[in-house]
Amino acid sequence: MKIKLLAATSLAAALCLPATAMAQALPLFDSISPRNAVKAEATSSQTVRVNRRALNAPAVEIDLFGEKVTAVRDRVERHKGSLVWVGRIGNNIQDRVVITARGNSYAALINYQNRNFELVGTRNAGLVLNELDLDAFPSMEPAALPEGGAEESASASGSPVTSGNAIQQDLLVAYTDDACVAAGGTSGSDCSQVESQIQAAVVEGNQVYLDSQVNIVMNVVGMNEYVYDESGKTANQMLDDVTFQNDGQLEQVHVDRDALGADLVALITQSGGGYCGIAWVGSSQSYAFSQTARGCLSNRTLTHELGHNQGSLHARSQYSNPPSGNYNYGFRRCNNGGVDDPGSAPYFSTVMAYSCSGAARIGLMANPNVLYSGIPSGVDPDVDPANAAYSARTLNESAANISSFRDAPVTTVPDAPTGLSAAANGFDAINIGWTDNASNETSFTVERSTDGSTWSTIATLGSNATSFADDGLNDDTTYFYRVSAANAAGSSAYTNTASATTDPQPSTVDDVATGQIASNGSVSGSFADTHADDGVAQSITEASSGGPKRRRKQSFTHDWTFNVTGGAGGVVLNANAWVSGSEAANFAFSTDGGSSYTQMFTVSGNDTSGSYSYVMPGSTSGNVRVRATDAAQTNGEGVDSLSVDQIIITSNTEVGDPPANPSNMVTGAVTAGSVAMSFMDNADNEFGFEIWRASSNPGTNCNAGSEISTIGANAGTGTVGYTDTSAAPSTTYWYWAKAYNGAGDNGCSNAAEATTSVGAPISVSLSGYKVKGKHTVDVSWSGASTAVDIFRDGGSIATNVSAQPFTDNIGAKGGASYSYMVCETGTSVCSDPVGVTF
Repeated sequence: MKIKLLAATSLAAALCLPATAMAQALPLFDSISPRNAVKAEATSSQTVRVNRRALNAPAVEIDLFGEKVTAVRDRVERHKGSLVWVGRIGNNIQDRVVITARGNSYAALINYQNRNFELVGTRNAGLVLNELDLDAFPSMEPAALPEGGAEESASASGSPVTSGNAIQQDLLVAYTDDACVAAGGTSGSDCSQVESQIQAAVVEGNQVYLDSQVNIVMNVVGMNEYVYDESGKTANQMLDDVTFQNDGQLEQVHVDRDALGADLVALITQSGGGYCGIAWVGSSQSYAFSQTARGCLSNRTLTHELGHNQGSLHARSQYSNPPSGNYNYGFRRCNNGGVDDPGSAPYFSTVMAYSCSGAARIGLMANPNVLYSGIPSGVDPDVDPANAAYSARTLNESAANISSFRDAPVTTVPDAPTGLSAAANGFDAINIGWTDNASNETSFTVERSTDGSTWSTIATLGSNATSFADDGLNDDTTYFYRVSAANAAGSSAYTNTASATTDPQPSTVDDVATGQIASNGSVSGSFADTHADDGVAQSITEASSGGPKRRRKQSFTHDWTFNVTGGAGGVVLNANAWVSGSEAANFAFSTDGGSSYTQMFTVSGNDTSGSYSYVMPGSTSGNVRVRATDAAQTNGEGVDSLSVDQIIITSNTEVGDPPANPSNMVTGAVTAGSVAMSFMDNADNEFGFEIWRASSNPGTNCNAGSEISTIGANAGTGTVGYTDTSAAPSTTYWYWAKAYNGAGDNGCSNAAEATTSVGAPISVSLSGYKVKGKHTVDVSWSGASTAVDIFRDGGSIATNVSAQPFTDNIGAKGGASYSYMVCETGTSVCSDPVGVTF
């Protein structure tokens, strides 16, 4: 008899990841467009594009149709070309996430607060996220299931497998060419999409075993495509075709089963014969077959059908006169007034029970020793034999027998790896490496400990692996590692134990752009050109709308993506950027994946040394987008560009002390709408300065008046200059400055007085006309000493305008009146309102 035992640590319980993992959550995917449901069982559908980098992160952010949740990684696995990311959302054991990547194909199963989601490939719609209504799926199985000739009894008295080991059952998954094509693949050449979906279902099934105290690991020894005509066939016919030999149907499956040493065979079809699946109950070697519809892989049907092969039945209430004492049943609590209605919540059904009214299908095999929402998920036959439901025990008792159905081709465990070493890679990562001494391994298991005695699996790697990067760790912490090799015959001995201590977290961490999203405009250079202030800049040039020159508009939009460390001492963005011509660029940031943006500053100068600074909210961390858009879209101008030499986001991990107060505030040149001033910067740890203004002498009250502006930090100490361009003519003001950082401020400078001069009047003339019936107004002005801002009906329509006339293409038709006002840019020096009527 072949019994394949795996160390229990190979499927360890969920890891306790450090808080930094949450800060490093990357979006799992970008939404492309909502769409009508692509399958009948979906209540919502969304076409998406997966972010492959997220599968290397300790946490991922998942947008579930507007509700964003964070899943924390428990482990990663690699299975013959597949990368599998397994994690959880919060602390509910049932809120599980399984993500698979196979080549460029992806699949995911997401369970969250009794809601079920799948990420699957489709023939015409690409990769689609669906929210599923499990009640809308086809019937689980035909009314009567065939008996598989098992020798074991449903009330067997044998002892379950001990909790220290898990028995490996080898599985061959045979999928049809129809299933491959429907998942978006190409029959005969690329079926990676359906294989990703299958792998996710198998890994989720293994998680069900683990959570249910079922000591089984389902090991996929083969995923093969078979040409099979599904048309017009029932579920029973499909099961017969894959089970029996010498009938001309799926004969190669049996050859492959013997060659691979597969104990069980699961056929995945596209149609399912009108049902989600069917299987022989209580299998012998010749009947260890099941059939599952591809569309039902997302509701644990594969694990359900394999459960029948392993000897389990549905809930007791689904059978007539079930024998007392037999316990190979699923369990459910229904809200339907029937025999399974306990009269109070929670309501749920385990994997082997059919769903019922108000009962969420949970990822557990019936087990009275495993609680769901404080309620046993099964019934102990020793306590209540008439209602016994303990399918987890049935699976444990049949595990060794089923594991011996076929001998594995490999009979020798691999040689143990040696020479394990570990080295810190900064404050949150450790790199480990080892020597691979075997030629017959199929995987390596990497385990981690914080005390050298209690171990958890953190990764399962493919053959020939010799290194692993462990990230998302706590700073200044010692971690221990060990590695073993495995194949179908078992696991090798462990390597030596190696340890390393992460670096202490530095007081500041600088993060640079990790990618870019070019939405509008042409781009010269790479986002990597923004990493250093070295004179090598990335440029974004406006795209023109085309058409007649006087009506032509130019615009650009460009995003950079960051993974921000965050810190208690505050987060500051610094940029070196400039524009060409009379262009201006608004910079904003988003922490919600681009759903909303907060304005930071406007780049308006042509100086290549222009620097800008913005203090971001103290809680900023993780995924951040920085967006640049053109601030002026004046008609008829040529295209301009924005150049960015550096964008850096600095996280201050320690609060520290507030900066020293500025001093020696003095005022200088004044105009009707501006006051120049300067003060002495006495600190080298400020994030920036607040400029305050009052219309009366504040004395020593630093909080009198109001803050009118925030300017960036000064390099070192010394004189800092600022000009207030929001002043009113013929007005006396007092000005003072505060220096601040993550610890706040420590007071302020002295207050300095200035009085603005009398303002020169600005006159405006308007010329209204129609272009193809649409209202158009040319605006001209005189008396302004600077560029101007133009307002229509009280709202700004253009800023920093120098060229005259300015053409306002209103676009409306019929009768209307409009009021215009022109102001010196950024000031309150304005014309009187002037009207035009159509």
